[in-house]
Amino acid sequence: MVVDIGSNTVKYNVFSLKDGTLTELGHASEAVKLISYIDEKGELSGEGLDRLCGTLARFAADADGYKCKKIYAFATAGLRRTSDPQAVIAKIEERTGLRVRLLSAEEEGKSALAGVFLTCPMLPRAAVMIDMGGGSTELNFFEDRSSKALFSLPFGALSLKQTFGVGEDMDASEEEKIFGYVDEAFSGHTVPDGDSKKTAILVGGKAQACVKLLEAFFGIKVKNSPVKRETFAALLEAVQRPNDAQRAAMKALIPDRYDVMAAGLTGYEGLFRRLGAEDILFCRGGIREGYLQAVEGLE
Repeated sequence: MVVDIGSNTVKYNVFSLKDGTLTELGHASEAVKLISYIDEKGELSGEGLDRLCGTLARFAADADGYKCKKIYAFATAGLRRTSDPQAVIAKIEERTGLRVRLLSAEEEGKSALAGVFLTCPMLPRAAVMIDMGGGSTELNFFEDRSSKALFSLPFGALSLKQTFGVGEDMDASEEEKIFGYVDEAFSGHTVPDGDSKKTAILVGGKAQACVKLLEAFFGIKVKNSPVKRETFAALLEAVQRPNDAQRAAMKALIPDRYDVMAAGLTGYEGLFRRLGAEDILFCRGGIREGYLQAVEGLE
């Protein structure tokens, strides 16, 4: 089992490894919204710790049900925001028995791209992998399966929602504020020249939520096939200002992510504008597969 403690959701995947082949046996996620419990001083509240540890304890019980031989647990931007991550990690181990490794932003971006290479068969020669979590967004530009530039931006879907007070719907002024915020976040980062900016590969929970909505709203099957920016723009419009049927569908299909999708997809669009992306691919694999590859030495 690989457990991923993010800023918004805590997730796990259960894998079997046989002769170097990785097969997923099960998965689960819970919207803990960890960064909502971290104050301006970086202190995680007791309520937040209780909710996190309760979720992890249930996941550990699931691991027993799957008869997992190993549990790998890691944390990303949510715990990086705390003033003393190692103290939180020590409390998690004391209360749940799980040993958690805190990933740096660079390790996060490298693991996510490794998961893309491991699980996505129809990759272009050059592209940018975008992994937007709840509190940070990692970009890894690659050509010929070699990373050319990697950096982390200090926002995610949940932090955008909180910063700009985004509700169920989004108006034009909120959209423009997010576009400006995303653009400003690139200050100090150099985007490489070449074709890697043209195709954006989205990974993570919001990417998979987009897949579900594209299929539900437009009947588009996007597995291993890129969609054009125009198609994403239509999805963005539907998520920002849904009709009654679309709103009901989102609440049914993506209940744990429904409330952050308008902010998250607007953040994606801000990235696409900055990069000049033309095509968008959605990859099911990502950081958990890549992390497992690193610790288990998968090819």
